[in-house]
Amino acid sequence: MNDPLAHAAAGKFSGRVLGRETDSARLDFAYRTALGRPPSDDEQRECAEFLTAYRKRLTTLPTPPGQVESLSWAALSRALLAANEFVYVD
Repeated sequence: MNDPLAHAAAGKFSGRVLGRETDSARLDFAYRTALGRPPSDDEQRECAEFLTAYRKRLTTLPTPPGQVESLSWAALSRALLAANEFVYVD
């Protein structure tokens, strides 16, 4: 998932996700759009932990403050788009 195409797709997808007001609404939209279902309670917790850690890490790097949210959601979007559930049909 380090290919420029994967990053571009995740960036476009996260742009749509960021159109929602809250992290909860964003996560629900991302899961419903990518996987066709809402996130489970465990997935919500894991994603919230991921976003918190990613945001914290970005603030320790020379990241422009206005890009922390978009970069965090792009990273989560890459993970969703790389998930077996997205890539393979059961």
